[in-house]
Amino acid sequence: MIKISNATLYAIRYIVLEDVKKIFSFSVPVASVEELNLIAKVYLDEKLEKNYRFEKII
Repeated sequence: MIKISNATLYAIRYIVLEDVKKIFSFSVPVASVEELNLIAKVYLDEKLEKNYRFEKII
């Protein structure tokens, strides 16, 4: 289990629930960006059943 901050939780909710045209129109603290990167990597590794270097994907 990954512990995340409230800011990261709110960012995930915003990304998932907001209109596609608006999902890139918000800002979060650097710590939340790092948490979001980790969550995205774990998600991709799990769903794609392979470990990828996340830096190369972005």
